[in-house]
Amino acid sequence: MATGPIDNISINARHATNKRPRLKQRSNTKRDPKYNKKKRKNKVKKKRIIVLLTLILLFIAGFLFTYTNLLLTKLNIEKLPEDNASLGISEEDLIDIKRRLGKNEIMNIALFGIDTRNPAEQTRSDSIIVATIDYKHNKIKLSSILRDTRVNIEGHGLDKLNHAYAFGGPKLAVKTLNQNFGLDIREFVTINFWGLEEIIDGLGGVTLDIKEKEVNEINKYIKELCDIDNKEYTPITKSGSQLLNGRQATAYGRIRNVGNYDFERTERQRKVLDQIFQKIINAGVTQYPKIVDSVLPHITTSFDKTDILTLGTQFLTSGIKEIDQCRFPINGYWKNLKLNKIDYIEPQMPITKQQIKDYIYNDIKTEPLY
Repeated sequence: MATGPIDNISINARHATNKRPRLKQRSNTKRDPKYNKKKRKNKVKKKRIIVLLTLILLFIAGFLFTYTNLLLTKLNIEKLPEDNASLGISEEDLIDIKRRLGKNEIMNIALFGIDTRNPAEQTRSDSIIVATIDYKHNKIKLSSILRDTRVNIEGHGLDKLNHAYAFGGPKLAVKTLNQNFGLDIREFVTINFWGLEEIIDGLGGVTLDIKEKEVNEINKYIKELCDIDNKEYTPITKSGSQLLNGRQATAYGRIRNVGNYDFERTERQRKVLDQIFQKIINAGVTQYPKIVDSVLPHITTSFDKTDILTLGTQFLTSGIKEIDQCRFPINGYWKNLKLNKIDYIEPQMPITKQQIKDYIYNDIKTEPLY
């Protein structure tokens, strides 16, 4: 839960003191041969942009006291347990976190991106990110964890990390992150992929520089989306810098078979993210209700209205504008594993756990070995 600063105790540590404590596609890349997997037919890996924007928009919603009391009625709330054991937070890890934090202000939120037209469908999480609000270093840190990472899932043994969401929803997904990586996550936000387009349209579109070789690929994905929901097909007609609507920008972020595959696709996603973030910051308070209204129906979260109002005010008055990112497991600290014709990422778990905690709690980033 969001609170104001407290002497010598971080937001998550305060929780502890108070005794509070779906199957899509694999990536395919030439640059990283260990993680070169077969492309799944007609399935597209969704973007970090989706879950990050959800977090930002929730903060914005929290700053609009009058408007949000009405808007937040559209929010889907699913509370998590409050005790440490149910969340998979061990006393040993809490002691370690408190030692690392000191007077630092840190809050961790699990962000999940799913891709389903039916919110009630049990689906795997396409995107798994730990979002850290780091008030000491005045930044948001996004720790992306590869969905094929092989971890222990309570009641299901060793399996892919993204299976936890399908097995037990956000509760088991959060618990799995805490148990495997020694974290203290107590809140989550899930956004459906279908909400990204509305977010961008709510901002009036985004301006991107489209390469000539990207035009056909963008149009291919636009057509794919239009075939699904029977909307009008509006293709890109030229290369160069131009204003894209939500559908076109979403298709741009999906491009896989141009350039350096997944690595260049990630760069495209960052460009879209930067444009959206800047437009949100510069939109002005009067535009926030419209933006928030477009995305809330696509969100499920453990935050209630009071949490969002408090956290949103604290975040927007903090002046945080920097976003830092890191992917785990880090190259050089995992290997490709095939079991029963299924590909997994096998992390060096003790080392990976340490690296994630160093980054989240101490702002120390490990350099990849290759």
